[in-house]
Amino acid sequence: MNLLVITQKVNLDDDNLGFFHQWLEKLSRKTDKLFVICLFKGKYNLPGNVEIFSLGKERGTSKIGRWFLLQKHLLKCLPHTNGVFIHMCPIYAILSYPLVKIYQQKMIMWYAHAKAHFLAKIAEGLVDKVLTPSVDSFQYKQRKVLITGHGIDIDIFKPSDETGPPKGKFAVFTAGRIAPSKDPKTLIEAADILVNQRGIKNLEVKIAGTPIRKESKRYFEELKQLVANKNLNANVFFLGGLANKDLVKFYQESDVFVNLQPGGGAGKAVLEAMACATPVVLCTPTFNDLLGDFKNQIIFKDHNPQDLAEKLLNAMNFSAGKKSESARLLRNIVVERHNLDNLIGRIIGVFE
Repeated sequence: MNLLVITQKVNLDDDNLGFFHQWLEKLSRKTDKLFVICLFKGKYNLPGNVEIFSLGKERGTSKIGRWFLLQKHLLKCLPHTNGVFIHMCPIYAILSYPLVKIYQQKMIMWYAHAKAHFLAKIAEGLVDKVLTPSVDSFQYKQRKVLITGHGIDIDIFKPSDETGPPKGKFAVFTAGRIAPSKDPKTLIEAADILVNQRGIKNLEVKIAGTPIRKESKRYFEELKQLVANKNLNANVFFLGGLANKDLVKFYQESDVFVNLQPGGGAGKAVLEAMACATPVVLCTPTFNDLLGDFKNQIIFKDHNPQDLAEKLLNAMNFSAGKKSESARLLRNIVVERHNLDNLIGRIIGVFE
């Protein structure tokens, strides 16, 4: 099978989409030829049967120029492919649709967002199937939607016997875009409660991620000012953007990972942490039916720093046995339901 993939970025070093390099590598093993059209091309290391075509954002190409390049690359690739896989780019499903249908190709779109963009609704009407990780991650629940689980590479995101949290510290980690919707403010306020009200001075909170939009950059400045105002500069650290491949050691070296985004859906970062057997504290109900007795101890009310502080205290007080039990449970959830190898198999199966 020859497959065409259309995605935003091919770049190992990207702090948001670097993980997709793993998807392409796994897809290349299941296809004879893999064509990839991307908006931005950066660093990559893929097998010889993968051919990358860029729409030129890294070169400053204009939007109209990108449209012409998209049509050019489609005309080159479509005569030699058996299907088109769109990753998180409903606009490219829309722009590609006329040529894809002329060549009578099946078009599948992967989309995962708690609040889907209106373009996703339009794209849904054009594609043959929409793949999404959970019932909460695509709001337009129509007959075309197929629930697949997320795609976490469990051979990369795994426990390590060689690393661990720093001695004498209780290490808390979170990762994701810096934005109000991700709610890192609640974690900082919870740190204030633990450090300044409960006297827990060994708390170390690391926040990975960068703001993308203008309003998010203003929000980031407010967060830094909040840390300073609460005298938390010795406890809360902003790490900036980290490439997906560099996150593993931070998961492995943390006592707990905090997922702060409310609403449904299983976030990729929390699943990566779970795959590393790192205890998690979260505010999404997605795992309610899977967590057993741990549910009431690790799920906090969203936007509630007091409740988050209590759940972090629970994690601090886990016995070695309880921590080991939690780690086993969390990793098994990812292995069984969100394994990248299984997801790739499902993607290929839809085209076959």
